[in-house]
Amino acid sequence: MHALDFGVENSSSSLVVVGYDEQSRTIVCIYNALNAYKGSMELISRATTDVSITHIRFVPYDTTKFLSIGLDNIRFWQIKNGNDLQSISISESDIDHFEYTDLQFEYLSKNKLNELIVYITTKTGYILEFLYDEKRLIKIHYLSDKISLNKEESSFSISTLTCTNHFCITGSIDGYIRVWSKDFSQVYIQAKYDQSICALISSYDQTQILILTLSGSLNILNLVTKEHLNLMHTHTKFITDIDYDDTRKQMISVGQDGTIRIWCFRTGKQLSEFISEKEIPLSVTYTPNRQLFACGFNNGTIKIFDLNTSMILHELKHHSTSVTGLIYSYNGSDLISSDVEGDLCLSDADNKYKLQKIIAKALVPTEKGPIPLSISSDGKYTVYVGPTEFIVTIVETNTLNQTLRIDISSCTYMTNDQRTITSSESALFARFTPNRHLLVATKNFKLLKFDSYSGKLLNIVRFNFYTDSF
Repeated sequence: MHALDFGVENSSSSLVVVGYDEQSRTIVCIYNALNAYKGSMELISRATTDVSITHIRFVPYDTTKFLSIGLDNIRFWQIKNGNDLQSISISESDIDHFEYTDLQFEYLSKNKLNELIVYITTKTGYILEFLYDEKRLIKIHYLSDKISLNKEESSFSISTLTCTNHFCITGSIDGYIRVWSKDFSQVYIQAKYDQSICALISSYDQTQILILTLSGSLNILNLVTKEHLNLMHTHTKFITDIDYDDTRKQMISVGQDGTIRIWCFRTGKQLSEFISEKEIPLSVTYTPNRQLFACGFNNGTIKIFDLNTSMILHELKHHSTSVTGLIYSYNGSDLISSDVEGDLCLSDADNKYKLQKIIAKALVPTEKGPIPLSISSDGKYTVYVGPTEFIVTIVETNTLNQTLRIDISSCTYMTNDQRTITSSESALFARFTPNRHLLVATKNFKLLKFDSYSGKLLNIVRFNFYTDSF
């Protein structure tokens, strides 16, 4: 799925979806979405085309007509005779060189006429104005010569557009929101945001604009008071790890978008952000005093950050591959880390994180993300899965010396009614409980409970999961 739009007309509701087939041709499908809440949609019409489509919009209050734009094309679509989807393209010599980025409909009331206007934005700062019914270009607005640009810039790239009864609002790649007069001759409001503007949505009363940026921030601009409000920030790619500060009620998260974010757990708002342009943060953990945190990256680097100053205090090079696990000892004097190849390292946090010991191939190698490490309630022992998925190993936290190894490939358990249960398992991760029992989650959706002193299997809990097909 590459683009979509919803259309509503009287009691009907339609969905237009754009995607690709196995031959990379563009497919346009129209669905009756009236019963979508029941889990079903009826395909009304389908068409295949060789043109690119990046945006598609229904004509207001008419679910039989819509307009699409691509990198170099403008196309008008209509459903005829109930399910016959037809289209025509606009071809004018004046606009052949444009790369289109967004489109917006607006009704123009003039001399008792109610004409539908289409605005189409371009990557080079132009806005094309069409009469929809006549499919005719009536004006080209060039906005770059009406604003102040840097010396390096000859034009600005418009990424999105929305219109109200009194203003037209553009968002651009350089992160600016500009509120224009209806004829695009004057800028009333100009605001800079942290990243490129992805989308603009006008409120129902047309006094506020919802703004979404490429960095995942959601903002509101009040057109009357000119006040700005940040609603939220988000990661823009997968979140790879989190840790929780129970003292400050804060949470830290890292993601594949290259950011490290600190959040207020009570309000859900982002408090601060660290950006890594050349490295991807994969794992994170607070120090016990919650004044610092350690972050492991995809290039094997571990960085120690000061929360109060936002400075990097130490940069460790103990690993040569992606860091997948981090955990501090309870007193904060030791840092245990693991990497994607299964190597386990012990660093002395009191001595500038000097490497104390390394065990090669100690853990199960994985490409799936962070590997959980767990420390016992007294802080003396650490547990992990390795060197194979059938082995759970317990080591001393301050030395990494092995104290116990449990083979879960053939587990035997005696029930209360004296029945013997044997289970062959492979582990996902292991955790200590507060009373020094050991819980091991398996790939067969089971939870094994062990005595962490003797390695004896105490219980097996089975989980039954099911999924619904749509």
